[in-house]
Amino acid sequence: PAPILPHVAAGECVEPPVEEAVPAAAVPAWAEPAGGTAKPFVSVADAYPDARQAAGRDGVVLTAGSLFLVAAVRELILQEEGRPCDKSVY
Repeated sequence: PAPILPHVAAGECVEPPVEEAVPAAAVPAWAEPAGGTAKPFVSVADAYPDARQAAGRDGVVLTAGSLFLVAAVRELILQEEGRPCDKSVY
């Protein structure tokens, strides 16, 4: 993950909804030695608004890790008003 850190404004960590997930609180300790920062969150619903704010109006929010996590973020995006998402693809 270190090569991407120079391109990341902020890191938000959430445990995906799976049994063997890495605790979100453990991730910041991994990011710091590589020169990054990460903030743990209890849920995707808590982390996503923070990520959007950190990205800014023209920025990008990258979701990586578990496909379960990606699916949870996708659900939030589909619920946003005025977002250019194709709601027909599942």
